Amino acid sequence: MINQRQPTQIVTTDENLLMIKAIRLNKDLYMFLAPEEADAAIVAACFDESQFKRITFADMPIGEYRHLMCSKNVPDSVINRLNAAIRFNG
Repeated sequence: MINQRQPTQIVTTDENLLMIKAIRLNKDLYMFLAPEEADAAIVAACFDESQFKRITFADMPIGEYRHLMCSKNVPDSVINRLNAAIRFNG
């Protein structure tokens, strides 16, 4: 539907909280958000989940990738412990 209707796209660096508020105030129509982040974002924006409609796509892969970023001041020993503690699915 996005391809068919060619809506105006807005690229933003806003946090989820501000994007949720923009949707609730009808400034924007929708956003893509990981399901596990939706509840927390809606609550953090002081809204009720019933004020939003969620659409889940059947072909979306389960889970999401997360990235940990460390400064170059973090010793290799800590990076190695972090890497050992991360479980990869694949």
